[in-house]
Amino acid sequence: MEPICVDISGIYYDLYPGFGTANVCGANPNTMHANIRSSITYNSVTYKVTGISKNAFKGCTALTSVTIGKNVTEIGKKAFYNCRKLKSVTIKTTELK
Repeated sequence: MEPICVDISGIYYDLYPGFGTANVCGANPNTMHANIRSSITYNSVTYKVTGISKNAFKGCTALTSVTIGKNVTEIGKKAFYNCRKLKSVTIKTTELK
């Protein structure tokens, strides 16, 4: 089953309905503060946010801070590539691989 891509507050998520999980797959390029939640709700279904895909924030030149929720277990390569203004990363998970 193909993931469903949704925009929630400028952060783009791929939803996997069969698994009840979601991955961050992108963001609005003008996003300054990214709050990657532990879970999101879409169409009355709650999805656990478990990953950040490769290149998810690539080129988000305005991004200055990121908070990573407690359910994230994986961050893809170059997820924050070329985010030159990124100064603060708060990691709330202990499950990163």
